[in-house]
Amino acid sequence: MLSCYLSEIPPGRTTPIINPGGGRLWALGVTLSGRAEQFLRGDRVIVEPGDVTILKPNGLCGWRVLDEKSWKLTYAMLLPKSSWVSLLDLPETFQDFCLLRLRGRAEIKHIRRAMLEAYAHYAGVTRPQDMRLAWNSIEKAALWINLAAHPTEETRDPRLDRITAYIRKYIGKAISLHDMAGAADVSISTMHLLFRRRLNTSPMAYVEGERMKIASEMLKNTNLSVKEISFSIGYPDQRYFASRFRHHTSHSPSEYRILH
Repeated sequence: MLSCYLSEIPPGRTTPIINPGGGRLWALGVTLSGRAEQFLRGDRVIVEPGDVTILKPNGLCGWRVLDEKSWKLTYAMLLPKSSWVSLLDLPETFQDFCLLRLRGRAEIKHIRRAMLEAYAHYAGVTRPQDMRLAWNSIEKAALWINLAAHPTEETRDPRLDRITAYIRKYIGKAISLHDMAGAADVSISTMHLLFRRRLNTSPMAYVEGERMKIASEMLKNTNLSVKEISFSIGYPDQRYFASRFRHHTSHSPSEYRILH
C-alpha cells in the first residue's frame, strides 16, 4: 500500500486532529516551503522547509498553515515492508511522531529528491514498473532519513560536545559567545562554523531553542509562574521571554500552559 502526494495548501487553512494512518499506515512528509503548525496528541510543533516528519500508524495529527504563504509539502502514506520498519521507527520527538530538522544538511537534498521522484512515478503510473519505481524512491528516502537520524561517530565533534555541555550547565545564567567558545578553547568564528556544519544553527539560536524546550516542560509540569520560569532559564525580562516563546510556539506562555 503506497500513496504519494505533492500539495500546496493556502494560508489560514486548518484541519482537525485525525488519525490519517488508521492504525495501519505510516505518514512520511517533507516540507518544501512555507510553515505550518502541526497539532499532535497533546503537543504542537511548527514545521518549516527542510523538516522531515514521520507519523506512526497510531499517531494523531492536524495542522494550521502559518504566515501569508502557502505550505508546500510532499508526503507519502505507506504500509512499509517489514524490512523497512527499522528505518522509519526512529526515536519519537512527541508521541507517535518524529521530527528531523535537516535544513542545510546534505541529506535533505537526497530525501527531497527521492520523495519527489516517488510522487512523479506514482502520479504518472501507467505500467506495473512505475509503482515499483515509486517504492524504490520511497525506500531511498527512508534510507537517507535513517542516515540523517543516526550520524556516525565521525560526524561528532568533541569540541561541540563540550560547548553544548556548558550550555546545559549554565542555561539559567547569562551565556556569552566568548564563554561558550572558551568552554572548548576555540575561537568564536570556529564555534559558529561547528554549529552551522553539525547542527545547522547558530550558537545563540541553539541556546534559545534549549531554553524554550525547558520552558515548555516547566509550563506543562510545574506550577511555577511565568516570571519564575523566565528567570530560571536566563531571561530576567519576562516580556522578552514571552515574545521569544511566542515566536517558537505561536502561543504566549500562559496560552501554552492552558493548552497543555
